[in-house]
Parts: sequence; structure tokens; C-alpha cells
Amino acid sequence: MRRREPTTTWLPSTEQVMTAPERAILAALEGSLELTIRVLKAEHVELLPDGRLARDPDGEQPFTAALLPVAEAMIVSAEHLQRLIREYRYLVDGLLADAKRKTCAAAGDEDETDIPF
Repeated sequence: MRRREPTTTWLPSTEQVMTAPERAILAALEGSLELTIRVLKAEHVELLPDGRLARDPDGEQPFTAALLPVAEAMIVSAEHLQRLIREYRYLVDGLLADAKRKTCAAAGDEDETDIPF
């Protein structure tokens, strides 16, 4: 039985896209980066943690060996960009939450979940 890889891609709700539209394209980019990483690791299995060569029992991969340093750099860059996207998303969420609290406080609502009736 194969172990399933966890999916780390986050998808924004409709309300979240309405309040910060950039979330939609950042979620799409994050998903594309996750797929890029998986494809590069599948193509260059020597980049996997155990270094196994699943497709070539003789250990000869002259064509892919030349691509290995670039693939590795792409994986590192994609993982870094994923972290930046998550950081941006958390900052946007925090800023919007702060703005909502300030708006509620200015309107005299101490609890933003109160229903006005």
C-alpha cells in the first residue's frame, strides 16, 4: 500500500476572495508549485530523501544527470515561494481581521458576532 502525500494547497472561500482577490491567484500558484515539486521529484528520483533510482537499475541516467542541479534549484525556489505565499496570506488575514475589529469598535459593537435586533 502506498502512502498518500499530504496536500498543502489552501483554497480561499468566496468571501475571502471578495475581501482580498489576490488570494485566488496565489492559491492557484501555490497549487502549481506543489505539482512542479512533485513532478521534478518523480523525474529526478535521486532528489528524494533516500536517493533511490527507481527507473534505472543500472544507475545510468546521463541525460537527467545534466538536469539534476537545475531541477534541485527549482525545487528549492518553489518551496521558498510557497513559504512566501503562506506568509503573505497570513499577513492579509491578520490585517483584514484588525480592520474588521476597528470597524466594529468604531460602530460601537464590542462583539462583532452580535446580531443587531
